[in-house]
Amino acid sequence: MTERGVPVDHTTIYRWVQKYAPELDKQTRWYRQVPDWQAKFLAGG
Repeated sequence: MTERGVPVDHTTIYRWVQKYAPELDKQTRWYRQVPDWQAKFLAGG
C-alpha cells in the first residue's frame, strides 16, 4: 500500500487478517483437500 502512496499501519493489516482470514479459509478449504485416492496412496493403503 505504501508503494501506492497510501500510509497503512501494521495494526490495520493485522485487523484485516483477523477479520477476513476465517472467511477466506472457509471458501478455499475444498480446494486444498487431498483426493481420497491420493490420500490412500500417500498413506500406503
